[in-house]
Amino acid sequence: MNRVSIFLLLVVALSLSCNKNDPNISDIDCDSESLCFKVGDVPVTQPASWRTISANRIRIYWQTLDGNNYKNVEIDVWGTTTGTYSIKPRSSSSPSATFQYFVTDGSSTKNWQGESGTITISSTDNDKLAGSFKVSVKDTASGETKDITNGTFSDLPKK
Repeated sequence: MNRVSIFLLLVVALSLSCNKNDPNISDIDCDSESLCFKVGDVPVTQPASWRTISANRIRIYWQTLDGNNYKNVEIDVWGTTTGTYSIKPRSSSSPSATFQYFVTDGSSTKNWQGESGTITISSTDNDKLAGSFKVSVKDTASGETKDITNGTFSDLPKK
C-alpha cells in the first residue's frame, strides 16, 4: 500500500469513528452575545452578559420575564482567567464554579442547581467572554436530576 492509500484509509476511519451525538459538541445555533444549552433534547437560547462580583468572581447570567413565566441562569466562576473550572454545589472557592437554572411558569417552579460538571472560559478578549459548559443538575425541591449539555456562549458583553 502506498502512503496516499494509507492516509486516505486513516481519514475514512477517523471520520467514521467520530461520534456526532457527543454532548460536548454543540449543535445549537448560538448567536453572538448569547448563552445556549440543551436540557434533555430541549434547546435553550437567550441573550446573556457577565459582570464582576468581586476581585476573583464573575457571574454569567440572563433572565426573562413574560407574564407569570420567569427564567434565570446564573453561572458564578471563582476565577477570572481562561481555563476550565469544576462546577460544585454551593462552592465559593477558587478555582471552581456554581450553576443555577431557575424556571417558573406560574404553576410550577424548578430550581436546578449544579451538582457536577465543568465550565471552560476560552476567551476574555475585549471584556467579552466565550466558552462552553456541561453540568449535571438537581431540582432543589423534587430531587429530580437532569444533564445540561451543549452549553456554549460567545462574545458575552460585560455589564
